[in-house]
Amino acid sequence: MNEDFFCLDDHDHKDQVIFYKKDRAMYVSESYIEDIFGQKDIWRSHWCGLTRDYNTLFGPFATLRRVLVDANDYLEDLKQYDLNKVTHPEILKHMRAFFEEAVERDEYVFVREV
Repeated sequence: MNEDFFCLDDHDHKDQVIFYKKDRAMYVSESYIEDIFGQKDIWRSHWCGLTRDYNTLFGPFATLRRVLVDANDYLEDLKQYDLNKVTHPEILKHMRAFFEEAVERDEYVFVREV
């Protein structure tokens, strides 16, 4: 299985969010998730995917087990963010590619916070 890691040693959080699909796992520091998706710049009524789950503590953020997520919903959410306006645009770009590939291949995506 291919694995990608995106961690910051100088952030407060040591927790990671792990995205799994058939042949790939992507580990993202929760600090990145908080910096990008915890800012609530998008109107609450338009929250979907990762933004909704992270800010409402739903799905993978409500349990210690891995949770099946809707790859289309997560991809739609990731596309709402302007790469020129977010912190860590390189992380967002990589996450988009991960979910685009999952949607194109019709793969299941599981997420777990550890």
